[in-house]
Amino acid sequence: MNHKYDYLLDGVKNFGSWLKFLCLTLILTSALPEISVAQTITIGTGTSSSYTYGPIYRSSSSSSFDYCKYAYLFTASELATAGLPAGAVISSIEWNRTSTDVITGTGDAFLDIYMNNSSATSLSSGVDFSTFISGATTVMNGVYNTSNNFPAATGWMVLPFTTNFVYTGGAIEIAADWDISAISGSPTSGAFNWEYTSGNPGTYTIYSNGSTASTTLSSSSTNRPNIRINYFIPIGDDAGISSVDAPVAPAVPGLNIVNATIQSLGGNTLTSADIDWEVNGVPGTTYNWAGSLTAGQTDGPLSLGSATFADGNNVVKVWTVNPNGGTDTNNGNDTLEVNILACNPLAG
Repeated sequence: MNHKYDYLLDGVKNFGSWLKFLCLTLILTSALPEISVAQTITIGTGTSSSYTYGPIYRSSSSSSFDYCKYAYLFTASELATAGLPAGAVISSIEWNRTSTDVITGTGDAFLDIYMNNSSATSLSSGVDFSTFISGATTVMNGVYNTSNNFPAATGWMVLPFTTNFVYTGGAIEIAADWDISAISGSPTSGAFNWEYTSGNPGTYTIYSNGSTASTTLSSSSTNRPNIRINYFIPIGDDAGISSVDAPVAPAVPGLNIVNATIQSLGGNTLTSADIDWEVNGVPGTTYNWAGSLTAGQTDGPLSLGSATFADGNNVVKVWTVNPNGGTDTNNGNDTLEVNILACNPLAG
């Protein structure tokens, strides 16, 4: 037996097995979906602490100020310096708590968060809160109580979004609306303090707080709480429906035109997609969309067709398929479903 040739033969067999393994790995890897790594930026370097500048005003355990509304501006230059790219999909934010107090009373407190792309460079007090959040995305409707409480520790408090926010470049406006009035007595164990940066070059914070729910952001400051913004970069072909624009409730029973807006949510420029839709489970004709949208951009309202609306509640469902003629990398954001009430106008 020639052991030298046996050794060479074993080497060839092993190389063949390794080559098969490599080919299989490449095949499996190419079949995996594209993955985007989560990233974080931080805006604000100050170390001062207070309850005054939000995002939640709570000065003591027995404070009668159960309501507060805050609006913040993060300028285009700040976001660019921090490294937030246009097209980033923001999935959560964090504010830095410097106190350990929590909710102790029975009942629920509510925290709603809104975000909007903006071209503003400064804010002005006296703005109605509903005006400020007009056109904004409701990214979170938080409910807090003794079961779902604030962390009893200092540090960054994560606020996960129920709806992701697509940053299109420029400035970002963030608004917070807090209501703890449903908890009687002393609802918390103490003050809610937050780390902030003072002396910003513009008015970046406007707010109101009190024992009744004010609608006007009457106070302003150059101080602003520090924030972390968590995001990922969309990749591949991804499309979705950002809004159903018509009919507007209350609609008139009978035949109505259905309008919707498409949005590019992927890393590749969206040039085509099919839009399917239905009203009360009855499918409409597929709308073949074509255009050119980068991440975050929208096109609409698009007239998808007409459908019969019944007297009462109607469920309208619109979704995208075949972005750029291929597979959508994230089917979780394709569909929008809304309820639209239809009723006959009162006579007289």
